[in-house]
Amino acid sequence: MFAKQIKIMMKEINEKTIPQKFKEHLELNGTKQTWLAQKTGISPEHISNILADRVLLTEENKDKINKVLGTNFTN
Repeated sequence: MFAKQIKIMMKEINEKTIPQKFKEHLELNGTKQTWLAQKTGISPEHISNILADRVLLTEENKDKINKVLGTNFTN
């Protein structure tokens, strides 16, 4: 039963967009978007737009965010 629940959770995680994964990571770790903006050099407004999927996430910004968060979200 437990293995089936993990499979379902992994499928849900893999269906999320990279910005959604970033946003969830921030929420789970209690990290503020303003902190992420300061560490990446991306404006707070643009971070907000990225995490809301309102703008295209460039490779450069994806790499900056992954580096700061210690993640490796690629798809």
